[in-house]
Amino acid sequence: MELPKHVHRVTKRRKGGAETVYTFYTRFRNTKEAWPSIALPEPLDGDFSARLAICEAMERDSKGFLLDGKRLPDHKSKEFWPEAETALAALIK
Repeated sequence: MELPKHVHRVTKRRKGGAETVYTFYTRFRNTKEAWPSIALPEPLDGDFSARLAICEAMERDSKGFLLDGKRLPDHKSKEFWPEAETALAALIK
């Protein structure tokens, strides 16, 4: 399966041989302008498309992420996805 633009996967191998695969969204990856990697659910998960749409709609400045002019919390905080979903819903309306 080909991943959407800016989406990449990382496989972590543990000492015991177990593997864990993580999916991330990173715009401008491997450049000086690269965004921090934002964790996404697995591509076959029901939330994947909605969260990818949020990432595609976001902008970034020196203070962090914006969605339709609304400042979002840090991308690693629990509040990030709920607030981003609310901001995207307001943008769509």
